[in-house]
Amino acid sequence: MARLLLSFLALASGAYAATLTATLKPATVNLGKSATLTLVCEGGIATTVEQTAAARNLALSFVNSTKSIDIVGGVTRESTTFTYQVTPRVAGRFAVPAFKAMIGNREIRSDAIILTVLDADGNNTPKNIAKTPPPALLRVHTTATKVYAGQVFPVSMELLAQGLRQSHLPVPQLVTEGIRFTRIRPEYRQASARSLNGILYQNVFLFETGAVAMKPGKLNLIFELDVIVMDYRQDVFGRQRNLHLTSDPIPIDVLPLPTNGQPKHFTGAVGQYQMTATVETNRAQVGDPMELRISLAGKGTLDNTPVPEPTAWQGFKTHPATSEVEYTDLRHLSSRKQFKRMIIPTDPQITHVPALQFSFFDPDTEQYVTLTAPPTPVKITGSTPPPNPRGDPPGLNGLTPADDTPAIQTIRHSPGRLAQMQPPLIARPWFLAIPGVSLLAFLLAFGWRQRVEYYEAHPEAVRRHHVRRLTRNTLRQLQSDASRKNPAEFYEGVQLILREQIGLAINQPAAGLTANSMLTAPLDIPEEAQTALARLLEQEEVTRFSGAIAALDVDAALNDLNCVLRALK
Repeated sequence: MARLLLSFLALASGAYAATLTATLKPATVNLGKSATLTLVCEGGIATTVEQTAAARNLALSFVNSTKSIDIVGGVTRESTTFTYQVTPRVAGRFAVPAFKAMIGNREIRSDAIILTVLDADGNNTPKNIAKTPPPALLRVHTTATKVYAGQVFPVSMELLAQGLRQSHLPVPQLVTEGIRFTRIRPEYRQASARSLNGILYQNVFLFETGAVAMKPGKLNLIFELDVIVMDYRQDVFGRQRNLHLTSDPIPIDVLPLPTNGQPKHFTGAVGQYQMTATVETNRAQVGDPMELRISLAGKGTLDNTPVPEPTAWQGFKTHPATSEVEYTDLRHLSSRKQFKRMIIPTDPQITHVPALQFSFFDPDTEQYVTLTAPPTPVKITGSTPPPNPRGDPPGLNGLTPADDTPAIQTIRHSPGRLAQMQPPLIARPWFLAIPGVSLLAFLLAFGWRQRVEYYEAHPEAVRRHHVRRLTRNTLRQLQSDASRKNPAEFYEGVQLILREQIGLAINQPAAGLTANSMLTAPLDIPEEAQTALARLLEQEEVTRFSGAIAALDVDAALNDLNCVLRALK
């Protein structure tokens, strides 16, 4: 029995200590070659592994898996090895995403790792890469190396490019799972040109935001970005290139919140906060609502923090609280959350609103802190309402609402006339109308069949009809108030009309047309219409940029669109 218990404890401790380690050999390959990704699960047997995210510009193909059990010093060690082949599609630096596996009821994950893919235009060795800086760089910096789960920390991203060749500014995207931004769209500012390793980067953009680690563990903070730049390294006139940039991994150790000393009403807030609570009025009658206002403010994120509660709401009926969050800095590292809650006194002997409690974990002192808003004195007048079997709220003056159940009617002794004789069918108008309706239905069916056969023999007529109807309906939507206030929705409708009309004019599928192909399409239209088309496509590209604020001149855009449509008729 003792031996069985020891074996069980050994298996349980092994599952708890299970790890998933990823290695990539080689870490640098030439375009057209492949690298080998090896995933080793130690401390348990994993039946399979899966990617936590899709790999960008990388093709991952499974090779094989092996299992091994070793006994060292009487201790059993189990491991599983999974092998993948990683083949890049383009040159650049790419993040191979993390993998996950299940050991018992516990999920374990590997770290994301970087694969460098060298191109064939002279940069075919790692030494040349080091000597020749790329035409664009993505660098990330943070002061945090060890944080607690739920703690906010600052993140700065820097994009350096020799010359951006795109109408919108791309925003670096986070590859690492288990971390979220405090801002969906980080604040950015443009800095002056900078010379680095002999290369002048004319475009320098700084993105500043905050991040929150959602779960404990060791993570690699990695960002990636796609840009179009000019490369002057081998051509004095420059060459336009599409680059995929990946930042260097930044290791971060995310610690779990301690369970020792954790208050039972702790809801997960991490940071440093203050709390205040006030009541709108200190005098009220029984049954009258009172507004309780609660404010939490400090360093940390309060998005998902619930309203602070007392030990008990004795003598009060409460309603769900409403809340509003505002941030006090650009990175959204500090916030303030305002709660409003309606409370209704039900006892005239109440003398105060109960004290409120709020607990949070302070990562600086590594201790839990409980804040208490003192009781608020109130004066309640009136009398206690009678018990209401139907539940709250009571009726006027505390009385139960009147019973709405209808009274039972007595049985009638004289039911009256039970039925009335109807005229025969031949004398009823609807019966006489049946032949006429049948003839009309036949004529409609015959006309519909003729229409279907015509459209089957003339598919171009079907497309013209479809384009006219789509253009008419979309123009009506573009003139609505909702589209006028939404630039992205407005220009999405504009481009839909242009693709369908130009595709019909050049006899090409509309789905395959891009902004460039529409601009260069062989259209026999006046120069004025061609200029209007270029303006619409340029404004649509600017509006599509997620971080840009585009001024929408609906009347000017509709005039340009009507000019193009008149020319295409």
